[in-house]
Amino acid sequence: MRALPSLEIFDGDVNTFVIVLEPSASIKRCFSKIDFDVLSIAVTSVFTTIFGKQHNQCFRIFKSRDKNADCYYFFDGDIYLQANPKRTVNNVIRTIIHELRHWQQEKIFRKNIYNKELYSEDTKSKYWNSPLEVDARNFDKIISTQVKEIYTKLMRVKKMNKENELDRFHTPSTVT
Repeated sequence: MRALPSLEIFDGDVNTFVIVLEPSASIKRCFSKIDFDVLSIAVTSVFTTIFGKQHNQCFRIFKSRDKNADCYYFFDGDIYLQANPKRTVNNVIRTIIHELRHWQQEKIFRKNIYNKELYSEDTKSKYWNSPLEVDARNFDKIISTQVKEIYTKLMRVKKMNKENELDRFHTPSTVT
């Protein structure tokens, strides 16, 4: 897993919980309507509320080699998404949350993916009903709604800033 980018906002506090989603160029092109910087802030907000201060993590997001599968690779910590531009923002957010849950299962909860009682790809049914998949689906169903709400509000603020140049000082007009 790559190191978290050096950002001024950390101010030396290593306990700050930050998740950075770093999409590849092909993912950015495919999902151009998604602002991954804003999504990172929304995900960080929700995860901080749930887990408190834990790990700072940068997740690279790539185009899936399998057109029918999204996945989190336990070996390199990267997320792979089906690059279908017809996917909705909600669907992409939910998928990312689902795959981030697999990271938590491995790194925070220390679940062993090689334990056949927790995870199996032997059949579609075993995969679908494996405890790690059931947990990830339940988590994404609950949490993705919260992330989407925060993301939507932050995007409104970003739009308002762009329209009104709120990030600049404006000298008041003189009244004559």
